[in-house]
Amino acid sequence: MDEMTGIQALEHKFPDKLPLPGHPAARDFEYIRHGTTSLIGFFHINTEKPTKPG
Repeated sequence: MDEMTGIQALEHKFPDKLPLPGHPAARDFEYIRHGTTSLIGFFHINTEKPTKPG
């Protein structure tokens, strides 16, 4: 089992801008905060593969 606590739940405020010829797509730096969350992961020790919930 591994746990990551305090992960920020973020959403970009504006959609990506379309790329122009010869330039990559642009992403705005502003975002909306949705608080924090935790992620808990389990691995099967014998196979080292993630276990499926349920």
